[in-house]
Amino acid sequence: MTTQSNASARLAATGQGFTIITPPPAAVVKTLKKSDSRVKDSARWLFEFAKIDLSKLTEKQFTNLATELAVVGKREAGDILPGTSFDPFAQFLTLDERGQAGVMGAFQDWVKEQFKQAEASGWRLDPSLQPIRTIDLFNVGTRDKGDTFVVGSLGCFKIAANRIVERERDRFGICQNPRCRQPFVAVRK
Repeated sequence: MTTQSNASARLAATGQGFTIITPPPAAVVKTLKKSDSRVKDSARWLFEFAKIDLSKLTEKQFTNLATELAVVGKREAGDILPGTSFDPFAQFLTLDERGQAGVMGAFQDWVKEQFKQAEASGWRLDPSLQPIRTIDLFNVGTRDKGDTFVVGSLGCFKIAANRIVERERDRFGICQNPRCRQPFVAVRK
């Protein structure tokens, strides 16, 4: 199978029938640490990720991009993980290529739509990605548990993107040159 047909197969992934390949946890941790050093600027990475044509990536480029996505997700939204050992960002790396392509494609489509909408009317925060909070209002013995997020793996990546945009919103802009008018992310000072 050629690299182009591998890329086309990745792009055509529907998200059904994923095969879970479970590498040793140490291998996943090592992979995440290595990729963490490559992604210095999450806002710029997110902006560039939206522009990438996933169907034209080589296997190595695809693997690197998938790992970078997991790194950015974990860096930005790792604190929302429940007190269990389940980590949706590391779990993403255990999916086969088709599974990763399905998640990456769906996330990229959502990011592209968000950036397109942001140019017209702003980045919209999806209420379904907001935390559920239980407050013991009448002293019925329920402890305040803080924020609880009820989302799947794709939702975790969306939460990470929302946090990046919210924190770095002053760095996003549109070129004021009338002939250009291209969106950009300013360099960090």
